[in-house]
Amino acid sequence: TAPEGIEVNYTFAGETDIDGTPVNIVNAEFGGANYKLFFSKSSSLPVAMSYAGFPMPAVVKFVKGEPIPGEAPRAMTFTKKIDAEASVEHLVKFSDYRINGSVQLPYRWTTSVGGVTKETFDVTAYDINPADLAERFKGQKTFIRMKSPDGQ
Repeated sequence: TAPEGIEVNYTFAGETDIDGTPVNIVNAEFGGANYKLFFSKSSSLPVAMSYAGFPMPAVVKFVKGEPIPGEAPRAMTFTKKIDAEASVEHLVKFSDYRINGSVQLPYRWTTSVGGVTKETFDVTAYDINPADLAERFKGQKTFIRMKSPDGQ
């Protein structure tokens, strides 16, 4: 379920397969955005999720020569305007499910952007319901981007 106070509209969107695994597709609409959730037809475990978004920006750092003692380092900033039509599909696939406590969790996440694999995360361990959870997130704020009622 969605976190308290966040209104999400879920609708069944059909069937397909992800890497040969038959899945059901569920659309989750929130804040003007659409997220596709792909659940295994045989186990109901999440197989993948996708959404449209901008590609990750590339960060470039140039270092030329040795720094001069006593002088502030020189920095260059490069910017690129992102066009609204530049959004691409982001797909996160979940695999290598293992039982941890009483739940099955994915131990591998693979992220692709525009059909090109960008990252693979291999989880080594989960810490489920730690006693000091509130303390770990103390003082952190969560921001959610949403369109205003006028569509801006």
